[in-house]
Amino acid sequence: MTKRTRKKPSPKRRTSSFKKYAIFLLSLLFVGAFVAGGLYMYGFFTTPEVPKKQEVVVSDALMEKMKTMLENERQRLNEKTLPVLERPLKALPSEPEKPLEKEPVETSVYEEVQQRPSEVADYEKSLQKTSKTIVFEKKPPATFTGRPKLAIIIDDVSFAHHVRKIKEIPFKITPSILPPTSRHPDSHTLAKEFPVYMVHLPLEALSHNAPEEKTLKVGDTEEEIHGWVRELKTLFPKALYYNNHTGSRFTAHLGSMEKLISALKKEKLIFLDSRTTPHAKAPDLAKKYDMLIHSRDVFLDNSYEKEAIRAQLKEAVRLAKRNGQAIAIGHPHANTLSVLAAAKDILVEVDVVYVGELQ
Repeated sequence: MTKRTRKKPSPKRRTSSFKKYAIFLLSLLFVGAFVAGGLYMYGFFTTPEVPKKQEVVVSDALMEKMKTMLENERQRLNEKTLPVLERPLKALPSEPEKPLEKEPVETSVYEEVQQRPSEVADYEKSLQKTSKTIVFEKKPPATFTGRPKLAIIIDDVSFAHHVRKIKEIPFKITPSILPPTSRHPDSHTLAKEFPVYMVHLPLEALSHNAPEEKTLKVGDTEEEIHGWVRELKTLFPKALYYNNHTGSRFTAHLGSMEKLISALKKEKLIFLDSRTTPHAKAPDLAKKYDMLIHSRDVFLDNSYEKEAIRAQLKEAVRLAKRNGQAIAIGHPHANTLSVLAAAKDILVEVDVVYVGELQ
């Protein structure tokens, strides 16, 4: 049996097969290219063009964003070289204007305030402007019977937290309430919280950085003054006494005070002089109009130190014992109200009364 052997393809035959494959592949490529070209012509592979207008908008937006980023970075680098407290104001974020609150945070009661009480500061400034030494007339010895009387007034009452703190004092306190303004629009509603209260009437000062709205000024007409008094009487129907808030200029001006005293008498009201000037005209007008006009004897809080306030309260007691009665004026600050709340040992020798109980 003979063994059959497989013949190897000849080189000529292999070359022929390779040519066939190559021609086949080239044909496929040609057809594919032809189809792709056709599709390209019909837009299947093309990206829709962005309208020119849209391209401009996008470009402008990007440019604006880049400018903003560069400006912010420039400011940041500049601020790094400056101390924190010296940064330019424009670098700080601006806050929208906040609406006025009816009652601010209770800083005036719970924290010591650096600014001095208005009446005290006004009185001290009036003394500085005085060209000669002023000696107040001493009251004659008391002829009153019974125990000495001391009336304690708290000026500048204008918020609900003032009311709460005053009510914690276990003695008769006469609050003097400021008329309503944009800063304390509901101050007049606080009057209903007290059995007795006064009106703290703003009058013009010789020098005051922040006078109250509707402060009566030297030069106001009799009609303007009387009209404001009538309006206040409507707002505070049960108030009998009015004392001045500041007023070192007004209360030293005879013509202006005469208009005020005349208006108060017509409305059956009584003026109490906070005595913010040594040149007050109220005592002279009291005789002319045959009116009872009281005046302050002591400011309690010339200083906010508790020991200083206690010392002033002791002085008020001394004057009450000497003269039969006295008037002390304080303000709704934390230390003032705290001292009064714990002043039983100081006030043991006097009767603490409302202003209307004085003679």
